[in-house]
Amino acid sequence: MSQAADYKRKADVEIIVSSAHKFCIEKNRCPSNLDELKQTDFSAYLRKIPTDPDTKKEYSYQLIKEGKDCLIKTVLSTGEEFSSYCMSTSLP
Repeated sequence: MSQAADYKRKADVEIIVSSAHKFCIEKNRCPSNLDELKQTDFSAYLRKIPTDPDTKKEYSYQLIKEGKDCLIKTVLSTGEEFSSYCMSTSLP
């Protein structure tokens, strides 16, 4: 189960990153938190925020570079951290 759970964790992080990147480009800023990806003016970037398959908690979300980038992190079953940036560093 741990390999399947880790696969889901990695996929979830990439889904969140993709949605956050789209948000950043469209709004010219990163979301202040994960809930902001659900609560938008016209449509949701994510209908539901993915959660860890074991703990059922949301993944770690951190704004960086004065809100022009964000980092999403999780901890795999091995104890190793897996993280990804939304790569919006091209914002002015």
